[in-house]
Amino acid sequence: MNSVHSCYLAAKIFFVLIILFSIAESQDAPPAQNFHQWGAVTLFNGLPSDNVRAIAQTADGVLWFGTDGGLARFDGRRVEAVALAGLESNRILTLETSGAGELWIGTDAGAIRFYGGKFYPIRETVGKPITKILPGEITKLVSPDTIFSAHHNPDGSLEVVASVSQNLQFIAAARMNDGSLIFGSRGRGLIVEENNTFQEVSMRPRPFFINALKNDASGDLWIGAQTEKGASGLFYVFYIKDGFRPVRVGDDLETVTAIETAAGGDVWVGTEKRGLFRFRGLRELEHFTFENTAGGLRSNKIYDLFVDREGVLWVGTNRGACRFDVSGPFNQTLSEDANTNFVRTIYRAADGQIYAGTNRGLF
Repeated sequence: MNSVHSCYLAAKIFFVLIILFSIAESQDAPPAQNFHQWGAVTLFNGLPSDNVRAIAQTADGVLWFGTDGGLARFDGRRVEAVALAGLESNRILTLETSGAGELWIGTDAGAIRFYGGKFYPIRETVGKPITKILPGEITKLVSPDTIFSAHHNPDGSLEVVASVSQNLQFIAAARMNDGSLIFGSRGRGLIVEENNTFQEVSMRPRPFFINALKNDASGDLWIGAQTEKGASGLFYVFYIKDGFRPVRVGDDLETVTAIETAAGGDVWVGTEKRGLFRFRGLRELEHFTFENTAGGLRSNKIYDLFVDREGVLWVGTNRGACRFDVSGPFNQTLSEDANTNFVRTIYRAADGQIYAGTNRGLF
């Protein structure tokens, strides 16, 4: 009898310890951030590779993913790999769309134009890595040592002219408010094109290894650059009469690899190791990582960012493409007290603040 009682008591103590341990673990673990807002498209869904380096959306609503293994299209239901012919490599570095209904594809062995349901390799670029494309009346195709200008003819054909740049290692590019072009390089910082010549931009602080350039809604320039551990590689550029005045933004973003703008003035920033950041103006609003999204953000290593026409953010990573719906539903715990989390009414004030009436008062 004593033996049976001892076994029962030991089992009871064991289960109590398990419950206490679980409670302690849940209190120590960082809370997941709104995981209902996250989704993903990966190799499992049909991507040619999980390394998603570029994302774009054509006028028909189809999303295109550029990966290390080739191109894929996603119509909202199904992912379909798309074969590219005429180039030595399927590794895609950049994707852009134009108002003329074109999809421009930059690979590490040349550029391709998708137009009218057909793919047209740009023969002048064969063998050149195309790191950035700026669509327009004259589309600019950027490679590390050459800028190609594609002029559109009335019959729909292209005339492509090359400008040699003495191997300035161009990686990124953007159009300024006045229509001029500015380039980001590996090792020489910002470079401007003036009268078919390229000039380095002298400024302080001066990021030398630039990964990304992006104009926001007001036309101001954001720079994503390589930097040392613990510093920030994000810069906002003020324009003054005698040149550019960059300001370092954020504290510990480290190397910035991608920048995208969104409605409301938000700026999304992707990094090499620190995940995803959201800024409004120069103020950091949110920081998302693999850890605090419970894997919603599939990797902290980000290659590309793209906001689709529904306002959904797509994130290209080394573990597939993630989607984050800012306006999607999410859960928020008000308190550890269960009665406090019993919400009976919600009210949004004129200043945008949301108030929740619960069993334990107003929050």
